[in-house]
Amino acid sequence: MVKWIVLISLFVSIQVVGQDTIINTYQKNTAFVEIFGNTRTYSINYDRLLIIKSKFKISGRIGISYLPFDFNIKGIPLEINTFWGAQKEFFEIGFGLSYIDGLNKSEGGVSPQNGNYYSDDTSRTLYLSFRYGYRYQKPTGGFFFKIGLVTLIKIHDFSNTKGANKIGSIGFGIGYNFKSTK
Repeated sequence: MVKWIVLISLFVSIQVVGQDTIINTYQKNTAFVEIFGNTRTYSINYDRLLIIKSKFKISGRIGISYLPFDFNIKGIPLEINTFWGAQKEFFEIGFGLSYIDGLNKSEGGVSPQNGNYYSDDTSRTLYLSFRYGYRYQKPTGGFFFKIGLVTLIKIHDFSNTKGANKIGSIGFGIGYNFKSTK
């Protein structure tokens, strides 16, 4: 009986040390640029790992987008991502909110009219966002890449315009994963 208790205690302590090592060595912060993702144009983002297990992780993301001049498009994506995998390659699923101000209301995107881009026919809209894709992130930090199918579903249009209720795109993100200073 004592033999079993010692073996079980040893096994549990090895598991706890293993999990602690994973958590303490993972680089938790990522800065990246995403094209065609949650804001339909581009966004500059910060992503932070919140929960780290050996094959499962959860991160939170916030970003900002601004396309000046004739476009005048602004966006703010907020997202929670879960991803599964080993080492550095992961399957990612995420959901969140995206506020987008300035998209063409009829197309759900940026589109020309008579050679000019127009902003008087645009919407200020809150979308629910869903992401399914691939994420490359090494535990030791460095290069970061993600690609995924992004679906935006209109929750509320603050400008009361008619437009697309669902928008789909493929988002490409590239950036750098780093350790925070304490």
